[in-house]
Amino acid sequence: CDFTIDPMSATETTSGQSCLVCGAPSNFHLGMDICRSCSSFFKRAKSLGRNYPCRNEDGKCSVAKAIAPRFCRRCRFDKCVAIGMAYEGPLRPRRSSQPTLMQRLGTEYKALCERRKNQELKLTRSFEGQRRAPHPTEELYVAHVDSFYTIFSASCVETFEFFNKVFPAFEQLGGDDQVTIFIDFVTKFNIYECYERQKRLWGRVGGRYAMWSMVTCCDLQTGFDGDTSRFENLGCIASSFKSFAKDQNAVFLPLFNRVELTGRKATH
Repeated sequence: CDFTIDPMSATETTSGQSCLVCGAPSNFHLGMDICRSCSSFFKRAKSLGRNYPCRNEDGKCSVAKAIAPRFCRRCRFDKCVAIGMAYEGPLRPRRSSQPTLMQRLGTEYKALCERRKNQELKLTRSFEGQRRAPHPTEELYVAHVDSFYTIFSASCVETFEFFNKVFPAFEQLGGDDQVTIFIDFVTKFNIYECYERQKRLWGRVGGRYAMWSMVTCCDLQTGFDGDTSRFENLGCIASSFKSFAKDQNAVFLPLFNRVELTGRKATH
């Protein structure tokens, strides 16, 4: 038998014929009342060496089937261990030498944010007339025509490098495919980033200032700072951005608010 039961921890009675993990109807298996689903889940988790994250990050999720039909796998596994289930069968070797995709994503994104922030602060501080945004704690600046394109270009270069590090197979694609995928990625990535940073730094979305990059934001009332007369159609660009921001907020803001995105979740 692959499972052993610790008799000291299996103190609950088996007379109710309900699973001691999830409460579902169960026959008497493996020395205690465990349903086939939970026993298979535990065996699979142990044999494959799974390490599941908690869905709510507090280790207190309900695993009662009547309450939570879709179990938190971390809390379900912990409940299996708590009632005395143990697996003594063969274990699949773990390949721990290589980081997972999510680990790579978190590590590289933190490094990307740090590089971009340092670059942008250096650039914005070097431009005359760069106005500070009225933020109580962070060093933020209002988007300026003289620094905007430089910051945007540097951001694209850094983001492309981030993309290559997280997805190594990307380099094997042809040039046209890389450009198509990257442009589509950057658009969605920027929407996600701006929302997360806006909520974290300003507390809400839809106010006067909209985050534009790591340290710059757009003043939606006055538009770009600086001499805009030197740039053809800049007024149209600013007007288009305001309309774009409004449209994107209408589409994406309800979705992001529904999942209550936090800074921790953003990088994990």
